[in-house]
Amino acid sequence: MAAAFSEKKRSTSINRILVIIPAAGLGSRMNSEVNKQFLEIDGLPVIVRTLQAFQEFSRSLMASGIVLKAIVVTGKENVFKINSYIRYYGFDFVQSVVKGGDTRMESVWNGIEALDDLPFAPSDNDIVFIHDGARCLVDQDTLERCLDGALKYEICAAAVPVKSTIKITEPIAPSPIPELSKADNDMPAILRGSSIFKSTTPTPIAVNKTPKRDELMEVQTPQVFRYGKLVKSYVNAIKKDLDATDDTQLAEAMNYTVNLVEGSYSNIKITTPEDIIMAESLIRNFESEKQAKAEREAEEAARVQAEIEAKREAFKLQRTSRLNKPNDKGPTGFGRL
Repeated sequence: MAAAFSEKKRSTSINRILVIIPAAGLGSRMNSEVNKQFLEIDGLPVIVRTLQAFQEFSRSLMASGIVLKAIVVTGKENVFKINSYIRYYGFDFVQSVVKGGDTRMESVWNGIEALDDLPFAPSDNDIVFIHDGARCLVDQDTLERCLDGALKYEICAAAVPVKSTIKITEPIAPSPIPELSKADNDMPAILRGSSIFKSTTPTPIAVNKTPKRDELMEVQTPQVFRYGKLVKSYVNAIKKDLDATDDTQLAEAMNYTVNLVEGSYSNIKITTPEDIIMAESLIRNFESEKQAKAEREAEEAARVQAEIEAKREAFKLQRTSRLNKPNDKGPTGFGRL
């Protein structure tokens, strides 16, 4: 993870958005021979749905004269396949697909270095999105809020309030299993096998403390940076051999302020088989809402058109009535004889 950058001509104005999409995770918790990026969600691979979200975002940015350029980072064995998807679906905003590292941090760093290979290497003020390839249900509102947050605060991440109570734990030494008395042996088998007599967890843990839920947020991606601060955060992490599970942790290590913007509970990360079921359910719900909205809009358009037609007919009748009304001055306008 070398921290060397070329001295190319740098862009100076914010006229583009840069995106790094790490998609190199093996998905070991998926219990599948297929890489999780290629698992299908309602008929489309996860990575394709993620790229479709950014394709739509790219098109909306074009109206403001902003160009979006993306780098996808994946395993060496998946580069050809993702390039095939890019060609097939016309994801022309993707500049390159590069090989990932052994960790997420290394993969993102490879993506940062790939940005420096663009025709105009990034300036310190460029906006860089980092978004998990496995978060394929990110919506346009979240992307727009993240962009607004980065322009205002320089570093931000999508997040949602935690719904469940969170416990901070610590490992404990396993307790010896107590000897069963004759009375215990007379218990039903279901009780003899309960956790009263043996641990049901592989590694015994105990609650250290319970933080206040209203102080906790579940952080998602996108995580968005000014390019200069992103590079400094990663260079510092490399020098100090820091480890982190998300990018904003590295910014925190630099004492940079990280601001949170509103995310979405539907912006889930596809990690386990249950996530696929949830994602497909969410997609069906999105499609149902979209269809219902289209029907409401069609009904409203038909109602407005009917009102216009009714007013037009009323105007015609009123005009005809005035034309047919006798004129007291006679047909020539000189009065009656």
